Amino acid sequence: MGGCAAEDVSLKSYTLLNAHIQYSINKHFIVYADGQNQGNKVFNEINGYNAIGRMLMIGLRIK
Repeated sequence: MGGCAAEDVSLKSYTLLNAHIQYSINKHFIVYADGQNQGNKVFNEINGYNAIGRMLMIGLRIK
């Protein structure tokens, strides 16, 4: 009754390459790098919406 139900859609399978590394400089500082989708794979997690491409974050944590 009412609503806008749509049929299920099968999406293609995919494999991602993600990585995270970190190094403790001393007890107060940690540097890190976090890479997502390093193969730059184009894929959809939700039908019609592309996921983010290759991404690299580099940072410093202070304890």
